[in-house]
Amino acid sequence: MSEDSNREYPDFESTSTTLIEQLKLGDNDSWSFFVFVYRPLIYSWATRFGATASEAEDIQNEVVASVLDSLKSFEKGERKGSFRKWLKTITHRRTVDFLRKRGAAADGGTQAMDRINQIPEPHEDTTTRLPDDDRKIELDRALAYWKNRVKPHTYQAFHRVVVEGHEPQDVAEDLEIDIQVVYQACSRMLTRLRNHLGDDFDQPE
Repeated sequence: MSEDSNREYPDFESTSTTLIEQLKLGDNDSWSFFVFVYRPLIYSWATRFGATASEAEDIQNEVVASVLDSLKSFEKGERKGSFRKWLKTITHRRTVDFLRKRGAAADGGTQAMDRINQIPEPHEDTTTRLPDDDRKIELDRALAYWKNRVKPHTYQAFHRVVVEGHEPQDVAEDLEIDIQVVYQACSRMLTRLRNHLGDDFDQPE
């Protein structure tokens, strides 16, 4: 991508996260985005912590309900990724609760409980910096959410330039639109993603 085209994109470091504030205000669109994007991530975390598929589905529901109840008391910390760290911690706690109930009801409950108690808390380095698979779930879901909510040429221009790495001029010619429309589409989509995904979002490689 040319040096000139880079000037069209928003400054990631100066764009503030708005999703949490919008959720606190009860914004329906933001809540739809949160549920669509983060339910699969909650499911993935729960299964990694040891939940079965059916348990992970129940944990999804409990975590989403907990977010509704707990958002008012959530304060975004100085460290990047604090929202995801908070969400992953809630998922961890709910998963451990499910596993303890399962272990207590099973034969040989003492050994099962010992294994459950050895499940580590989410570490700082895995919650403030998303692993590649977590980031892929989050980004793919966010892109899928916005794909049908913006004009087709906006999404196509953004995806071809930012995700696929094509030159803006080539994309403009293929889509038969002005190159400034391509720049505007990329800028608007990047701003949406940056605002909703927070401080951990960066441009796909």
